Amino acid sequence: MSPLIISKIIVGILIGIFMSVIMSGLVTAINTGIDVGFPKRWGLAWTISCAVAVPLAIFVSFLSPRVSKFILHKIDHQKKRS
Repeated sequence: MSPLIISKIIVGILIGIFMSVIMSGLVTAINTGIDVGFPKRWGLAWTISCAVAVPLAIFVSFLSPRVSKFILHKIDHQKKRS
């Protein structure tokens, strides 16, 4: 595998882990409060959210450059029409 592909996979894994930890903790705290059972609820929520977030973040890391290029092309095209 090329270094670019490996880099995108690593970035996707890191973003997925960090986002799922932060979001699952925040949403669990807001919805259920922080008490003695919070770490167990957060751990369960994080396990589920991480299983979804990591593959999704890897997929998006490959898709986002194309989407960005498309958006920039549309913006540039609009400026030329004005």
